[in-house]
Amino acid sequence: MKNSNKYQIGREYEIRLKNKFKKNATIQAIKTTYCNQINEFIAHIDTGYSAQETQNIIKKMYPKIDLEKQPLSFILLKSVK
Repeated sequence: MKNSNKYQIGREYEIRLKNKFKKNATIQAIKTTYCNQINEFIAHIDTGYSAQETQNIIKKMYPKIDLEKQPLSFILLKSVK
């Protein structure tokens, strides 16, 4: 989901997996789109699945949200050394 207050270019975040710290990273770029506009390129980079399968995954993750009106943000992170 798009959240301009939380996700800002240049801001640093802790990356965690199953609540275990992995690394810090900064946001390099943010691309905003809608679920029905996800193309094969973005889908395969983000999930490894086709555009249609990725859209279905997102719809299952957010069943109560109108994804035709709610923008999504794809965020490019760079590890902090």
